[in-house]
Amino acid sequence: MEVIDNFLSQDEFDIIKNQIVFNRKFPFYLCSDVVSGTKQYNLTDNYWNWYGIHLLYNKKPVSEYYKMIDEILIPKVQKTIQYDRLMRVKVNFYGATSEVKEHLTHIDCPFPHIGAIFSLNTCDGFTKLHDGTKIDSVANRILFFDPSLIHNSSTTTTDKGRFNINFNFYSNYANIPR
Repeated sequence: MEVIDNFLSQDEFDIIKNQIVFNRKFPFYLCSDVVSGTKQYNLTDNYWNWYGIHLLYNKKPVSEYYKMIDEILIPKVQKTIQYDRLMRVKVNFYGATSEVKEHLTHIDCPFPHIGAIFSLNTCDGFTKLHDGTKIDSVANRILFFDPSLIHNSSTTTTDKGRFNINFNFYSNYANIPR
């Protein structure tokens, strides 16, 4: 696990944030449960167990917004970690709740690989890793970790939502502490 603050220059960060967080035309697609297949959603108990996603890359670019990520974020990632190829990139939006709610634990893929979570805003939401470590959502912070180990996300109470970009990389070089 590695956490890097101020991953991008302020100008680079502002370009990405303005195109995603502050862009009224940026489309999010609603998923009725954060952990796929859990079927936990109901309005009474789990009104918070949903999120918005925008898939940018899934073994190939699938969104016009991927170009911005490829030009700004990917070159910086390539200077930071070794990986074989990109697997997936998606933008996540977790809506605000009256108290911070933790989503169920999950793994991204059942084999060791490198994941990254790039925070687009600062809030009281977090990512919790397999060992219980909580990584706070801080704007322009990136977390590198092995997402084949259980982890989970959370909601926020201090902003309209929690925004991040989630990456998965195939890697034969993954020396991520297990």
